[in-house]
Amino acid sequence: CEMPACPASPPVFSTAHPVPQREFITQWRYGSWTPCSVSCGKGKRARYVSCRDAQGGVADESYCAHLPRPPESSACFSPCGQWHAGEWSPCSVTCGLGRATRQVVCSNYHHQVDEGFCDPDDRPSTEQECTTVPCPSVYRLRPNNQPNTPFVDYQNPHLDYKPPSHPGHDDWNVPSADNQWRTGPWGACSSTCAGGFQRRVVVCQDGEGRTASHCEERVKPAESRSCDSGPCPRWNYGIWGECTQTCGGGTRTRLVVCQLSNGQRLNDHNCDVLDKPPDMEQCNIQPCPGSVSWQRGPWKPCSVSCGKGTKHRDVFCVDQDQTQVEEQHCDLLPKPRIHKSCRSRRCPSWKANKWKECSLSCGVGIQQREVYCRMKGTGRVAEGLCNPLSRPTSTQQCSSS
Repeated sequence: CEMPACPASPPVFSTAHPVPQREFITQWRYGSWTPCSVSCGKGKRARYVSCRDAQGGVADESYCAHLPRPPESSACFSPCGQWHAGEWSPCSVTCGLGRATRQVVCSNYHHQVDEGFCDPDDRPSTEQECTTVPCPSVYRLRPNNQPNTPFVDYQNPHLDYKPPSHPGHDDWNVPSADNQWRTGPWGACSSTCAGGFQRRVVVCQDGEGRTASHCEERVKPAESRSCDSGPCPRWNYGIWGECTQTCGGGTRTRLVVCQLSNGQRLNDHNCDVLDKPPDMEQCNIQPCPGSVSWQRGPWKPCSVSCGKGTKHRDVFCVDQDQTQVEEQHCDLLPKPRIHKSCRSRRCPSWKANKWKECSLSCGVGIQQREVYCRMKGTGRVAEGLCNPLSRPTSTQQCSSS
């Protein structure tokens, strides 16, 4: 971001510090934050903070002691899980206003985790109202047109009428030929990979579509079944990088990614965060000879925006207090490299089409062709991205006989 110019008065973090026989203008400088130490949950991030003089060189931190020191570390947090909602169940009633429900779980891709790993503010609802066809008006008939029996309200039959007992029937608690099992759609699989299960609603209804109590249990459809969406992704990791210190205790990092079996890279939350291999560890913890060591700075950007180039970094000789000293104090230690090759994105190149016909049918004329800058995989791009010195000619003389 860009802010208005600072006033002419001395900046907050740059001030004179008297030193015998000369004067320094010092200030704190800091680099960018490292990635969070964990892919989700609470972690830490760090950055390099140093005291610099007016020429940008590293100065002893005591020369910046009169200024507030920027923090070298801070806390960071990102959710470990994501909410996954299943399919809505069928409406609880066959007419009028009812309710539908669904299962909502917190998962980190392939299995359910504690809901504390998900953001409670983003939790989907588990219940909603549903409206079906209007219910018919109440009508009253005598059951089976039998005389001397109470009237029955067929909208609420259990309130008005209980059929008399019949030989061999236990209060008519037997399946009726008109009662049938009805099933709702299968819900979402509980796991997006490996083994899981899915559920559906199974209800007993009569011939009019009303909820009934007695259906044949032995033919009841299954309410759950197993489901499999293929193999789960796994953690994959590269080799360890260089240690930040040659002795005295440093850190080194490596790339740890979540991948499918075909090599496709996924976001970290798609793998089990509790099983993630470490991407940082301590190294070179042995004491330094003479209490000095080489300290490696971060690699600077590649020297070219496309194609092959080189990267550069600063390497300092520091004492046990991490204060920079003359390089000759580290002569007994192998100095880390300060250059390495790098490759940026593919460079665009000139593309020339075929020559068009000569402008004259006899004598000397002009022939033209289209020349443009092209990026492989992208197509035509701005000509400023190609080297103008290597641009093919777009016109030439031609002669026809």
